[in-house]
Amino acid sequence: MISLTLQSEETVYSNKNSELKQALSFKDNGDGTITDSTNGLIWQKCSIGQTGEDCQGFIIFGKAKKMNWKDANIECKSLQLTGKKWRLPSKEELETLVDTKNNPKINTEFFPNTASAYWSSTIHEHYSDNAWYVFFSSGDSYFNYKSSKFNVRCILTRP
Repeated sequence: MISLTLQSEETVYSNKNSELKQALSFKDNGDGTITDSTNGLIWQKCSIGQTGEDCQGFIIFGKAKKMNWKDANIECKSLQLTGKKWRLPSKEELETLVDTKNNPKINTEFFPNTASAYWSSTIHEHYSDNAWYVFFSSGDSYFNYKSSKFNVRCILTRP
């Protein structure tokens, strides 16, 4: 297991070994959040734009809301869920959700109706007008222009 220090001084544990990733242990907290007990991260259950226990209820036009990177950051910071502070996850944090034995490559029991591509907060180290996203159709990470539109799932900011 590799320990990574993020810009926000938080520590998250990640490993590229897909077998270890598949062993992640999730708990539905019953309040629209999912806890990953492997690394202590707390996730928004539904993507931005989705509602309901199975994330099939929709706020806007019947599907998860896609947005550019700047709006994704704003949306997470303004999320009113459980009365706590939320943010856009880092690339490393988002990659912990990849589960290669599922299709899409995420545990759909805990993250139902997941779309394909999700923004991370991580900016590309050589191209500052690009940020990383995780493509759950394949489980891979890519970068693209921040003006591109992808889906958003927020993560709880630790105290």
